[in-house]
Parts: sequence; C-alpha cells; structure tokens
Amino acid sequence: MELLSDLPPVFDLWQLPPEGSRESVAFGPPGAPAQEGAAPTWRMDLPTDPEAALKQLSRAEAQVEAADRALETIPAQLDELVRRAGGRPGGSVVFGPAPAAGAPEQPLSPSEREVLGWIAAADPRQMDFGARAGRTNDLKEASGEIRQAVDRLLQLLLHLAWVETQVQGQLVARTVVDWSGDLGTAWQLATTEELFDLHRRALRLALAARLTMLRTLIVVTQGAVKLSALIATPGGALLALPVAWKYVNQVLSELKNYAEISQGTEEV
Repeated sequence: MELLSDLPPVFDLWQLPPEGSRESVAFGPPGAPAQEGAAPTWRMDLPTDPEAALKQLSRAEAQVEAADRALETIPAQLDELVRRAGGRPGGSVVFGPAPAAGAPEQPLSPSEREVLGWIAAADPRQMDFGARAGRTNDLKEASGEIRQAVDRLLQLLLHLAWVETQVQGQLVARTVVDWSGDLGTAWQLATTEELFDLHRRALRLALAARLTMLRTLIVVTQGAVKLSALIATPGGALLALPVAWKYVNQVLSELKNYAEISQGTEEV
C-alpha cells in the first residue's frame, strides 16, 4: 500500500522529492535557493474559470476537514471496543457486561471484529501459528508503512517546503516554508487580486493537510496504547501499533472512497 494512500485525494498534492535529491534541500530562510524538485512540494493546479477554481479549493478544504473529524472519532471508538472486549488480555472473546434481560446483545461491527482479529494475530498467546501466519506478514508490512509515514512527515515538517499554485499548468505563485514556519512568496507579474486570494487559500490548505498527517500519526500512536490492553504479552503497545495503523487507514479509506464517489457525482 502506498504511504498514506488511504487519505482523501487532496493529500496526494504533497509530493516528496526523489530519495537522491533530499540532501540538496536548503534549511535557510524563505527564498533560499533550492534545486528544482528537491523540496517537498504542494502543487495545486486550478482551472481558469474563477468559480470552478473556488469549487476545487472548497472541495479540497472539505476533504481535510472531514479527515480531521474522522480522526477525532477514532479514540472514542477504540475506547468502546476495548470496553466491550473486556479491557483485558484475551478480551476478544469477552464483550463487557451482559445485556439487560430481554435486550438483544449488539453484535460487533465488521471493522471491530477485524481489529480484534489483528490483535489476536499480534499476540502469540491468542492464535495458533498456522492461523497467524498470513496476518503476521501483513502486520510486518504495516510496520514498514508506519516507518515510511514518519519519514515522510519529517520531510514535510523539518525541511524547506514549497507551496505552488498553478492555473492550467502555469505557475502563478510559490511560497517557501522553512522548518521554523517562516514564509516567503514569489508572485508572477500581473497577478490579479483573485489569484492572490486563491494562492493564500491554497497555502492555508497545504499547511492544514500537513497538520492532518501529523494528527494521523498521533491518533495511531494513541490507538496502539489503547489496544495494548487487549494484548497479553509485554510491549503490547508496540505490538498493537500496526493494528492501530491498519484501523486508522481503514477509517480514512472509507472517507477517501466517499470523497471519490462524491467528486464523480459532481462531474456527471
């Protein structure tokens, strides 16, 4: 799975430089020279029609806001899952207090059962080796994705970054953001007030998307701590980290699919 590919499409606008060019990224003040393609770059290409450009920006802003809202719900969802699973190792077969007399027991959702399945795979005491084999490989893959995600985020937060606004492929403005958050913007000659506003809005969007990526990793880490209550071995939080990663990506994948469907509906 491509790194953070389950985030809505707007996050794909942040592009990292090729591996071999990262050393050339400058750490100087805004406006410091950097090799073309060497800095993490957010590039938004807008249509020439002002109304269409505003709609594109509004849609992208809505995707970031939706991702933030989804991330806000995950800690409570995991708290509830741990509570229903008994809040202790082996809880995948114990689901909290018995329901009141005559009240039907609420079944776990498919995603909740999936999480408990991954927990069982992460905990060698809960599943036999043969049953764990396939899931264990997937969890190892998820661990590698987490390391890549951290590396990507460090590139975005600690290095010089560019935010570019284009109209029909023509560069209108570029803002350089250094590691301390200082900004410097270069504009094309004859830039209109409307284009000024569009670039400022794109800049806010780029920085908000970067913050959401950071929030994603924080939620994953916090989720691993919560899920560790269901793992019977020492170092449960570390074992639960790829499980939390997979769960958060599942939530955001559903959000991404919804965004793609909504966009397709608008284009019809």
